[in-house]
Amino acid sequence: MHTKSHRYFRPYAAKGFLTLAAALVISGLTGCGTAGTDGAAVPESSAAAEQGTESPASNPFEGVSPADVQGSQGGIEQLSDDVKSLKSAVEAGDKDTATALADRMASTWLAIAEEAKGQQPERYEQIQGDLSKLLTAVQAKEWDATLLIDLDYSLYQGLRDLKQAMGY
Repeated sequence: MHTKSHRYFRPYAAKGFLTLAAALVISGLTGCGTAGTDGAAVPESSAAAEQGTESPASNPFEGVSPADVQGSQGGIEQLSDDVKSLKSAVEAGDKDTATALADRMASTWLAIAEEAKGQQPERYEQIQGDLSKLLTAVQAKEWDATLLIDLDYSLYQGLRDLKQAMGY
């Protein structure tokens, strides 16, 4: 009888490996541990933003008019200030202020979006997407403060990058 059984294929070990592999594939499909296109982590609860209201609008910018801003630099500065204020409002649980800030951010973004899209299409897509999710999430009946802060932080980073890329 041969005593070195570790050299032979053990079927029960393969079952454990397959179970682990299946678990990893399933967690990957559900969004756990995914990353955005720029390598930043995507919040696991980002799906909640899309399902945050009872009847989510297909376009959260519908009915929003562009703000009167002093050029794209002024718009980016206004958005950056509003992003900082929004974080404070969310942390304080002030839904009215957060909603007003989100609406103002949408209006300001619409005023500068075309120029941003023309000069920095990748940043435009990231900011447009994050702001859309934020507008939906801030209107949700059940407020997900973690999601809102994650989106707020992503917007802050995107605006910082956009500002640098546009030379402001």
